[in-house]
Amino acid sequence: MSAIHPSFYLQDLDEIRNNIPQKIENFLEPKEIERIEIDKDIANLKGILSPEAFPFGKWPSKYHPAMMQQVTINLTTIEATPVFSVNGHPVSGKTTLVKELVADKIVKRAIRLANFKNADDAFEKEEIENNNNKYFRKYYKMHDALKGFSMLVASNNNAAVENISLDLPNAKDVVKEKTLSGLFDKRENEDIYFTDTANSLFNFDAWGLISVPLGKKENNDAFLKSI
Repeated sequence: MSAIHPSFYLQDLDEIRNNIPQKIENFLEPKEIERIEIDKDIANLKGILSPEAFPFGKWPSKYHPAMMQQVTINLTTIEATPVFSVNGHPVSGKTTLVKELVADKIVKRAIRLANFKNADDAFEKEEIENNNNKYFRKYYKMHDALKGFSMLVASNNNAAVENISLDLPNAKDVVKEKTLSGLFDKRENEDIYFTDTANSLFNFDAWGLISVPLGKKENNDAFLKSI
């Protein structure tokens, strides 16, 4: 790379090369393990699809995932699976799969929340160091037990990301007729999950602030303004 036009990514690549997380290293250079063809190993397939292997949460829909989708969901939601690769052509159900993973995260975090005796216990007071503003000397940090449930969808294709981030909060996809429940139907519940904030952010009818497209400055500014 020319010294006149250095790579924008050179420093990042050097940082990655010298500090590769163990999970990423295992993914890039996997150890020799015995591959399991689950579509041929019926006993293993039954174990993956056993009731205790299913996640606690399910995305609001009257339809269930296909069998191999459910296999992927069950394997992905197991805590011992740090990296999991899913490949599929367009309209193969990848977005549907991600919705199920989101539902699993929400329920797992709700279980953690339910363990707090008081709602205030979910936050810890912290002092802001070297701050001369007397009105902003403290903030409340989320308890460590509630961390690790966020999801980041990243791609070099904005449309691919928006297929998920704009699809999840869409109100027309979770009406009672499509979910067999009125819990997420705005015709029955006006405020479901920061519904007003979501509608001020999106240019379509949204049921809640379950996801948001970020990345470019325009999106970031719009999100900060809405909250």
